[in-house]
Amino acid sequence: MWSSRLLLLVALARLASAQDGTLAKSFIRARPFAGCYEIKVPAWTAEETRRNDLLPMRFQLTLQLVPSSKGKGFVARSLDSRMPYTMTSSWYIDSDGALALGWSTGYVGYRIHLTGSAQALSGTVYYWTDTDTYPPKSARSSINVVAHRTECKDSTN
Repeated sequence: MWSSRLLLLVALARLASAQDGTLAKSFIRARPFAGCYEIKVPAWTAEETRRNDLLPMRFQLTLQLVPSSKGKGFVARSLDSRMPYTMTSSWYIDSDGALALGWSTGYVGYRIHLTGSAQALSGTVYYWTDTDTYPPKSARSSINVVAHRTECKDSTN
């Protein structure tokens, strides 16, 4: 009886240690990217950028963990005052070192995949909806973007 309890305690301790290691790796990989960014969509005209109400043009990548991410995802916060919707967001650094970021109302949203240094990033934004029959990463729904680090302040666009 005592031996089975001891084995259970050892197993739980190893699991907690492994999770702490994963969490530590997530923080180490994410730390250089934490901060504020401005994103630009070169293919969008000024009018398209103004009409956009789902993709924040300014955002902050925090080191606050998303509770449901199991230690892998962090909170992204919109700094764009034009955003009329309550958006869920998260970001993480994937196994290839790319920054993965998502914005969603729960029904529509964007998945962003960025590479580069913490000062200048570029990549692709994928628009998705919960009713779209195409996969989120289809060429039909993607657009190129660039992002650069900026001062952390709310936008007045």
